Amino acid sequence: MNKYEEAQKIDSLFEVESGLDTRLFELAGYPLIEDLVEKMFELKEQMNERLNDRAKVLGIGGEFGVIAPDTSHLNNDDFGAFIRGEINEHGEKL
Repeated sequence: MNKYEEAQKIDSLFEVESGLDTRLFELAGYPLIEDLVEKMFELKEQMNERLNDRAKVLGIGGEFGVIAPDTSHLNNDDFGAFIRGEINEHGEKL
């Protein structure tokens, strides 16, 4: 695989990795396998480190394993201000 193909592949994995979190959280809701899911999360973190290191070498933006800030408490106007970079996720002016 050449660097261009590898960059495309890594770029396409961002969405897959995000979906993996969702599935693991769903699995963790079943106590019988909760310990196994925790190990899977640990392995996913190792995977993210490798992918992030390689993405940097290839010059790909973005980062695997990043958790978005919680903005659920912001009203619509404040959320718009957050998106525009006028306030932080806590509602404080920047």
